[in-house]
Amino acid sequence: MKFYHFLIFSFGILLFLNCNKDDEDNTLKANCCSENPYTVTTVKGINFFIPNYFTANSNGANDLFFLFQGPDTSGLIQNISLSISLDGNEIFSITNVQGNNSSFAWDGTGPDNQLVNSGLYEYQFEVEFNDSSTTTLDGKVCTNTGWEIGIDCTDCALGTQHDGKGGFDENLETFEGDACK
Repeated sequence: MKFYHFLIFSFGILLFLNCNKDDEDNTLKANCCSENPYTVTTVKGINFFIPNYFTANSNGANDLFFLFQGPDTSGLIQNISLSISLDGNEIFSITNVQGNNSSFAWDGTGPDNQLVNSGLYEYQFEVEFNDSSTTTLDGKVCTNTGWEIGIDCTDCALGTQHDGKGGFDENLETFEGDACK
């Protein structure tokens, strides 16, 4: 019986330490979204919306980070690539990305296929148009992979707030419940 109690106590300590390690510098609680505004950019008549926050908490909303673009872009874009880095080190990349398609997204995992720590990551979308011209859309995105709740999302723009035209509508629901106040 003592061994059983020891195991439960040890598990509790590990759980406590693990829950707090993701936000040691309090980046999320300080509202990292206000430090890196979301992006709505128009290039060649196409609107691109890039959220500045995603949760990767498996609730079915905002679990993935990807590029949103306006409708009727078929025939205009040849290729989109995405790379994610932390402190200049690439941790994720994908080519032949399709905007508005969650199959071509970052799910918050690193090279080891484990969820990265919650925090601020750099992204870069390279968009190649059919006329061979390119544009780079880059910035920072906050990830909440530690299931922290009560984060101040006042300045956050989430994928569920995409207006369907390549823009952002702050009046649209985030669907994050307690994870985003």
